[in-house]
Amino acid sequence: MNKVLIGSSLLILTVVAACGAVSVPANTSAATVLPTNPPAATGTATGETTQTVGPTVPITFPAIAFVTNRDGNSEIYVMNADGNGQTNLTHNAASDTHPAWSPDGKQIAFTSDRDGNNEIHVMNADGSNATNISNNSAADDVASWSSDGTIIAFVSLRDGAPGLYLMNADGSSQIEFATDVNNDPPAWSPDGARIAFNTNKNGSPGETLVMNVDGSGPPIRLTTQSGRLSWSPDGKWIVFDSFHNDVTRREIYLMDGDGSNPGKVTNGIADDKYPVWSPDGRQIAFNSDRDGNSEIYVMNADGSGQTNLTQNPSYDIWPTWQQR
Repeated sequence: MNKVLIGSSLLILTVVAACGAVSVPANTSAATVLPTNPPAATGTATGETTQTVGPTVPITFPAIAFVTNRDGNSEIYVMNADGNGQTNLTHNAASDTHPAWSPDGKQIAFTSDRDGNNEIHVMNADGSNATNISNNSAADDVASWSSDGTIIAFVSLRDGAPGLYLMNADGSSQIEFATDVNNDPPAWSPDGARIAFNTNKNGSPGETLVMNVDGSGPPIRLTTQSGRLSWSPDGKWIVFDSFHNDVTRREIYLMDGDGSNPGKVTNGIADDKYPVWSPDGRQIAFNSDRDGNSEIYVMNADGSGQTNLTQNPSYDIWPTWQQR
């Protein structure tokens, strides 16, 4: 057993054993229609607060952070939900990737090799005060915040193979939670009680398992052949990308929060991947190469209204919404 300090209390976490395959219930069939009663496509949330990025660019909640190489290397940018105000936050010669907003919208965790190898860093929402919090000689990547902002999950190679680790938001008390994972970002359930992650452990490519954070109960299989996934804010839906119907390109699917009733929401004309929910649950941001290069798109939760936000000849990828 391992202990992680969370706020003023101790949460006891069971580390998943590395030996043997785990027997899990299967939810792997791919449907070709939408799940029943997907969230209504009613547009974006209205702006609630405004922050200033740099000297002149107003960014209104909810903002979208993403990665681009338009400045010659991978940098983290932020923009408004309509694509306006695209602004560099990191301004560093190193590779800065995989942004993840804190639940209060005040910080962004990201991966950077500015200290010689990939590490988890945290910066303020305006790009200031970037700090290395994982501080390990092994590669650390794809951070994800718990719903209360106290814990960050990430993938690390520190034991020789990718493992899922948890640490406090300040980088303390780092423990391994699961072994034999893929280098896809873990996804927390909105109530903070579960973590979904991808693994090849049971012989299925990109198999997604979900576990209770306290280690209780067996892992449950949500789907196979998937990459990034994201719970809707109310926990009723999960959006994910998958190779279910095509081995050369991914499409975006929506399923119920328990992994049942999956249905496709993009049409397969391009490689569509890395979906993530907006904070009001009405839209999904994602990445697509349908316009000839990698761009950030947004669509309504039912798949309608797919719109290119970045419209830049550079490589734009990995969108993530500011949560509040």
